Formats: sequence, structure tokens, C-alpha cells
Amino acid sequence: LLEISTGKIVKLLKGHSRRIRALAATGARLFSASEDGTLLDWDLTTRETVPARALQGVARGIHALATIDNRRLVSASSDRHLRIWDVNHRREIHALRGHTSPIGAVAAMGSNRLISCSARGRLLLWSIPESPEPRSRSRKRPTVRSIVEVDEQTIVTASTDGTLTVRSIGLGAEIKTLRGHRRAVNAVAVADRQRVVSGSLDRTLRLWDLETGETIRVFEGHLAAIFDIVVLDPGTFASASADRTVRLWNVETGKSLARLSGHSMEVTALAVVKGPGDTVRLVSGSPDRTLRVWDPPSEEPIAILNEPGRGIRSLAVSIDGRLVSGSKDGPIRVWNLNEAICERELKGHTGNVEAIYPMSDGLLASVGRDHSLRIWDLELGTTVARFVLDSSLASVCFLQASQTVMVGDAFNQIHVFDWVSSGS
Repeated sequence: LLEISTGKIVKLLKGHSRRIRALAATGARLFSASEDGTLLDWDLTTRETVPARALQGVARGIHALATIDNRRLVSASSDRHLRIWDVNHRREIHALRGHTSPIGAVAAMGSNRLISCSARGRLLLWSIPESPEPRSRSRKRPTVRSIVEVDEQTIVTASTDGTLTVRSIGLGAEIKTLRGHRRAVNAVAVADRQRVVSGSLDRTLRLWDLETGETIRVFEGHLAAIFDIVVLDPGTFASASADRTVRLWNVETGKSLARLSGHSMEVTALAVVKGPGDTVRLVSGSPDRTLRVWDPPSEEPIAILNEPGRGIRSLAVSIDGRLVSGSKDGPIRVWNLNEAICERELKGHTGNVEAIYPMSDGLLASVGRDHSLRIWDLELGTTVARFVLDSSLASVCFLQASQTVMVGDAFNQIHVFDWVSSGS
């Protein structure tokens, strides 16, 4: 901090570990954003250097900051989002989406409007949403991020509280809790009837023995959070990560077999589709708005498909072998990989499509942040059924034997629906 009249350094503030990209101030508070991924709040009321407080939320890639008033701050990011922060409660309260390229500048126009400019020179004028009431921390609960069926009696769920839970389908009771990950578990996949593989925000994958509840093996190599896992064959699985790569792993040795790179943003979803003869293809999806098709273990994609929306959030393969993607802007898209085109869009969700799962009779189940479960007819492209619940939904699974749809929500609950028929 400099004294304007003399140019003398009044105070030196130290807290960031990498280059500082943006500053904003209101009254005696200074806010700084850095390439180290932190957004810090500095108290300037004393002449001594005081520790800054970090604001909790997505703070990476911030290019600009602006204060709206003495309690709200807006940040502009390379992920094409504007985020509004409650600086008193040190948390993100709104994310504004509309730009299609990184945002380089933002300014407040009074307390009700913002103006922002993207790298492509596009100016957008925004109406600032009303601020929600602060939520008590005690209400925050874990989210069920993934559900998989092990056999006709057992499912395993993965939670953001860092655990996996083995559950009885018939009784709905918890059989066993698997502990070992240090952070949220985002994905789980079935290796065989006795073992599952999980991926976590702690950058590791774990192979579990369902009988003992113990970790058999830890897989390390990713440099950031793991978002999805698929099994390619009984001895090989693939993992998708925020480090922008996909890795192939040997289940029995723990060795990384290949590292597939090319996405420009995090890889959020994976799917396995049938290739020529008895071969399989691996498909990866990302918010970079591309799908990449791989021929494992080759590290070069054999096809790249462009997604017309705001990026891929989830992937699945229908019963008849078609690739289906859930987007960050709501539509579900059905793809023809042979012709590298999107054949159909299913419109209904109004936010992130968090998970999709194939059902019988040409149906598909999907869940999203709009609190809804939708059942789709893929041939007609229509919603067969819709259920709205009390919270954001993050995972879905269809149990073929019992014709049951299971949905995981943001309150660590599992909702169970008995599917009767396409007309019910």
C-alpha cells in the first residue's frame, strides 16, 4: 500500500504464493485474486500487516474484481463465469453464465447492474440477482455423488463426506461404510462382485474389498480431483480428472497403463461404447465443449466431436448402444459416433444434468441441479415422467431386476422409485 502524496510504502501485504491478477477495495477492505487459486479479504484498519481471510468458492482463473457495495464483490473468470460473493459470510452466492469466452473485465453500475467484457470483445449488461439469506453451516449435508449396482441385493454409494456405503437393496439398510479417502468421493465403479473402485477429490483411486471393507490398493498419478470412472474390461479401468487427462489403470498391479491428454479443461465424464468386432471405445467429455473418442490404449484420439452447448457434465450409453451426453446448460444430446453428429436434443432440464442412466424399453433416466428426475423416451425425444424433489440431484441408477430407479440428492438421501411401465 502506498501513500499517494509521498509515494511511500505504508504496508506490505503477504499471503499469496503466486502472481496476483486482480484487486478491488471498499472502505477499509481490500480484495485480491491470485493464480494460486485464492481470493483473499484484507483488513486495512490497522497499520500492521494482518492475515487475510479466504473467501470460499471457485476462485481459480480470476481476471478482474469489482465491489458492488460494502458486502458484495464480483469476480470475472477464465471459466466464462461472473461470481458474486458475500464478503461478510466469505462465500459465493451467485454464478452468472452467458459469456462464451474468458471474461477479462467487470464493473458495477450501482447496486443493481454489472457490465462485463469477454476476450472476444463481447459486452454483457447484467441485472444483479437478489442476495439469498445466509445459510447456517449446520444445514450443509453431504451429497450422494454416485450409485452403482453390485448385484441384485447390493448397491454402493459414494458421498462428498469422503465415504462409500454398501447398502442392501431390499432392506434399504447400510451394511458397511468404507473409509480411506481424505476428501469427497465423486465416483465409484464395479470391478467385480467382490470389489469396487472409487475416485476422490483427494486425487487418488482406491480398490475396495466389499467383504472386509478394506482398501486393497491405492492408485496414484492424477494431479487433481477425479470426477468419473469406467471399467473397460475385467482387468482395466479408466479415470477422468480435473488435471485434464484420462488415465488407464491395471486393476491387479495398480500400474498406470496410459495417459490420454488433449482436453483444454477438466474431464468430467467417461463412457464405454462398442467398437469394431469385439473391441471397445472410450469416450471422454469436458466443459471444453468436446467429446473425444479413444481406442485404448492408444494415447491419440480417433475422433473429436464438438458439443454445441456449454460443455459436457455426464455421459451414458443407451441399451441399444447410442452415446448420450448431459450438458451444463440443460439439454441431453444423443450422438451418432459413426457419423460424428448429434442426432437429437432432449430439452427439459434447466441446469446441469448431473447424471444419466439407461433403462429398459428405450428409456433413459436423468437428474439435475434443477431438483428434477426425468424419464425420457429416446426414440420420441419426449419426457415420459418427471418428478421434482426438495434438493439438487447428483446421481441416478436403474436396477433392471427390480425395475427400480434410485436417485441420490444433496442431503445425503437416496430416493427410490418403482418403475411400472412407460405409461405409468
